[in-house]
Amino acid sequence: MNDIQIAPYLKWFHNAKFGLFIHWGIYSLLGRDKAEWILYTEKIPIPEYNKLVSQFNPTGFDANEWVNLSKIAGMKYITFTTRHCDGFCMFDTKFTDFNSMYTPAKCDFVAELVKACHDSDIKICLYYCLWDWHHPDRIKLGGPRMFPPFKYVKGMLRELCTNYGKIDGIWFDVGHMSNAEAEKLGWNASELIEMIRTLQPNIIINDRTGLPGDYSTPEQWIPEAPVRDKDGELKLWEACMTINDHWGYHKDDHNHKPVSQLIHHLIDVVSKGGNFLLNVGPMPTGKIQSEFVERLYGIGAWMKVNGESIYGTTICPEIEFPYGQCTRKGNKIFLHILVWPGSGLKIHIRNEVMRVYLLRDKQKINFKKSEDILTLQLPKLILDSIDTVVVLELKNLKKLKYAN
Repeated sequence: MNDIQIAPYLKWFHNAKFGLFIHWGIYSLLGRDKAEWILYTEKIPIPEYNKLVSQFNPTGFDANEWVNLSKIAGMKYITFTTRHCDGFCMFDTKFTDFNSMYTPAKCDFVAELVKACHDSDIKICLYYCLWDWHHPDRIKLGGPRMFPPFKYVKGMLRELCTNYGKIDGIWFDVGHMSNAEAEKLGWNASELIEMIRTLQPNIIINDRTGLPGDYSTPEQWIPEAPVRDKDGELKLWEACMTINDHWGYHKDDHNHKPVSQLIHHLIDVVSKGGNFLLNVGPMPTGKIQSEFVERLYGIGAWMKVNGESIYGTTICPEIEFPYGQCTRKGNKIFLHILVWPGSGLKIHIRNEVMRVYLLRDKQKINFKKSEDILTLQLPKLILDSIDTVVVLELKNLKKLKYAN
C-alpha cells in the first residue's frame, strides 16, 4: 500500500515536515569534541563537572529569537533537550538540584521556550534522555548505558507533562534495552507511555523506549526508501541531522554543510515520507552562532518559494524520476529537478495530465503525452541551481487517507 494511514493526532506531524532540534546545556560551556557526551568521553569527575552549574549564565538567551529563527527557516516545530545524558535538567524539577534554577540565570528554560512556541503557533516537543551519568543511584549496564531509577524518570516526565501546558511530543533518547535488562531495572516503558498519554492525550512519542512509538528516528542518515513497518505499511519517520559534525556547541567545528546540501537532504527525506529535524547547538551565551543562522535563513528563502512542494506532501509512487525526487499532495505532483535534464524531459506516468508549470512563478510549461510518456519542454538553461520545482496537475490522483 502506498497511502499512509495516519491517526488524527499525528496529522500535524505528517504535514509539518521540517523541524528544529536544539541541543543545549551546561556542556556547551566547554565547547569541545563530543559536546553533550563530554562528561563520559573525557571521564570528568562529577564534582568537577558540577562546577559548570555556577558558570552557566546565558545572558544572550531569548526564546522568542529561537522561535522566530525557526519560523524564518520554514520550520513548524521545535524539539528541545530538557535533559541529556549528563543528567543536567534545563527546567525546574523537584527531583534534583542539578538543574537550571541553580545556575546564576535561575531560569526554567523549558518554560521560556514552551511559552514562546505557544505564542507563535510553533509545535513543541521535549527531548528527554533515559540515561543519566550523574544520578547517584544509576545502574550501569555496560559502556555509557547508565540508567537512573524508574520512579525518578517517571516523576520528571510527569512534571514535563503537567507544568507547561500543551506539549506536542516527547523525544526519548538512548533507551533501548532488552526485556531482561528492563526487568532488572524495574523499568516499564508501557507504564511510562501510558502515563504520558493520560496527561497529554494527543502527544506524539518516538521509538527510542524499546517500544515501536509513533515514528522511527534515523540519526545522521537518510533511508534509501520510504520506511515501512513489519507488515509492509508505510510508517512515519524523522531523520535528525546536524549542520556541522556536532549536536552540542563545538567552537572549533567549522565543517558546516552548505545551504544547498541541507535543502537536498530536506527534499530527499520528504520525498520518502519523512520529516527532517535539523539541529543547532547554541553557544554558552544562548545565542545561535552566525553560521547556523545564515543557513537557516538560506533554507527559509527557498522554502518561502517552494514550501508547497514540502508541507503536507507524501511519497509519489506514480512515476519514476531519475533527475531528482518527487513529492505529491492532492492531485499535484512536484518534480524536484536536481540534475538538469535539458529541454525534452520524458517521464513515465499513466495518469492524465491537465497542467504543468513552474512552482516559483506559475510559468506554464508546454508538454505532450503519448500513451504513458509525458514530455516536458523545459528551458535549456538551469532555472535554479539548488532545485527547480515543476508541478504536474493530474486527473483522478488518489488523495491521502487519514485513519479514524
